[in-house]
Amino acid sequence: MAFCRANIRRNLGGRLSLSKALLLALGLLAGCSSESDQAAEKAARDASRAEEKGEKWARSEHTIDGDAQVRLTLNATNKIHPQDEVNAAKLAIGCGRESVLYLSVPPSANGNVKIAFDDAALTRQKWNAFSDGEAIGPIGHPAEKRLLAQMLKAKTFKFEFTLKDGSTQLATFNLVDLNSIFNHEPVCTSWS
Repeated sequence: MAFCRANIRRNLGGRLSLSKALLLALGLLAGCSSESDQAAEKAARDASRAEEKGEKWARSEHTIDGDAQVRLTLNATNKIHPQDEVNAAKLAIGCGRESVLYLSVPPSANGNVKIAFDDAALTRQKWNAFSDGEAIGPIGHPAEKRLLAQMLKAKTFKFEFTLKDGSTQLATFNLVDLNSIFNHEPVCTSWS
């Protein structure tokens, strides 16, 4: 905006009639407004691209029976390849009345998964495949809380699972600032 004001002052310094000066000022202000709109649109596009690449958490908010709900989601940094498709697995953490932690993945064969944090080796776990088959999560809220506690300390999370076609897939998540984001969400105290 300072740039716009400087342009107006510079252009109004010469001999201009009042009407020309007003037209010039309005034109510059309109140009400045569209520049700020363009900057906002670019920032939104950049944020969307970062979310698609798994470089940024997406945040959504809604209410259920008057209770605030927040959902934090993060795409895997790599793509998975079920049959002829290419998808990104998605990690979701829900805060509020529905405090849940799960991964959205293509239909998996079973709940036999392997997980790892940072540079650790993959370890086997049994998870719950939800009824639609396109989400999977730890069995029970205590297991979700343990997994979340590990995620809050880690930089990366690796998740290996088997698709219904028998192929094994590995999704990697860059847990970009999860601790900071999670701890600044008042509704996420539901996990305590």
